[in-house]
Amino acid sequence: MLSRVANLVYWMARQLERAENTARIVDVNAQLVLDLQSRQAADDPKSWEPLVYVTGDDEKFFELYGDTVTERAVTEFMLFDKRNPSSLISCVGLARENARCIRDQLSSEVWETLNTFYLKLKSDDYTRYAQLGSAEYLNRVKTQIQLFYGVAESMIPRTGLWWFFLLGRYLERADNTSRILDVKYYMLLP
Repeated sequence: MLSRVANLVYWMARQLERAENTARIVDVNAQLVLDLQSRQAADDPKSWEPLVYVTGDDEKFFELYGDTVTERAVTEFMLFDKRNPSSLISCVGLARENARCIRDQLSSEVWETLNTFYLKLKSDDYTRYAQLGSAEYLNRVKTQIQLFYGVAESMIPRTGLWWFFLLGRYLERADNTSRILDVKYYMLLP
C-alpha cells in the first residue's frame, strides 16, 4: 500500500470519529441543559463554554464569535461553521474528500454511504437543527456515521488499509477522551 493511501484512509477515519464525537458531546450537553430547572441557567455561558474548550478550538471560536457564548453560537460553531476545521460539517467534508481521492481502493458501498451522508448534511444549518430538535437531529447524524462504520466493517478487506482505518479511528477517540478529561479535571479543581 502506498503511504498516500494509508494517510488518506487514516485521516478519513479520524475525521469521521471527530464528527461523531462532536455530535455526541453537543447532544449530551443539550440534554443536560434541558434538565436545568430554569431557562435562564440554560443560557448561562458556563453551560456551553466547556464544549469549546473540549474541542481545543477556543481561540478560533472567540475570534469568530467574540465573547458571545450562547447555545446557538456554540452549536453553530461546532456543527455547521465551515470556518471551524473541527465542526461536524467540516469533518465529514474532509473525510469525504479523502475517500474521493482513494475511491479506487474503497468499495462502491463505502463511498456511496459517505457521499450520501455528506450530501444530506451539507445544506443543514442551525434552523434545520432547531426544527428537528437537538436530540432528533444529532441522533440522525450519529446513525449515519454508525451506518458508515457498519458498511466499512463489512466491505473493507483486512489488509493494511483496514489497519490504518482503525488506527485513525481509535487514535482520534483516545485524543478526544483525553481532552474531555483534561477540561473536566481543570473545571473541577478548587
